[in-house]
Amino acid sequence: MVVTTNRRVYLLALKASGESEAFNAAVSWTHPLPQAPKSQVAVGPAEITPKPTAPAPILSAHGPEAYRIRTGWRKPEWTPVSVHDDGRQTFITFPETLATTEAPPLFVMNERGEAQLTNWRKHGNSYVVDRLFQKAELRIGGERPQIVKIERRGDQS
Repeated sequence: MVVTTNRRVYLLALKASGESEAFNAAVSWTHPLPQAPKSQVAVGPAEITPKPTAPAPILSAHGPEAYRIRTGWRKPEWTPVSVHDDGRQTFITFPETLATTEAPPLFVMNERGEAQLTNWRKHGNSYVVDRLFQKAELRIGGERPQIVKIERRGDQS
């Protein structure tokens, strides 16, 4: 099972517990919070100093359309509206409705055509992928998944 959050993508291997063969649709787990070293534990009022953050990526709406987006016979409502890159990062822009639907995980295809789950971060209604790729897929579903294929056009580097 793949669980995508706003910070990470989790790939869970699920196994039924107990002796029962009954189907259970619920899954739960706990994610431990990082423990602060004892030397950093606050004992009095703490001053909050803002951490410096990295600047937001510049998402150019007019970047070259170097990628082809293909869907099956049923176009998912989360189908990207554009995909482009800046030579270092790839930007996948979705319709505004992505905020109210399930976000698909991104799989980049390797040289052998095998899908590899890839990290990305969400910026507004876009995925920012810290790499370039030739082929990728966005997928949701098990037996009959919805798949959107993304392919780089031509021989661009």
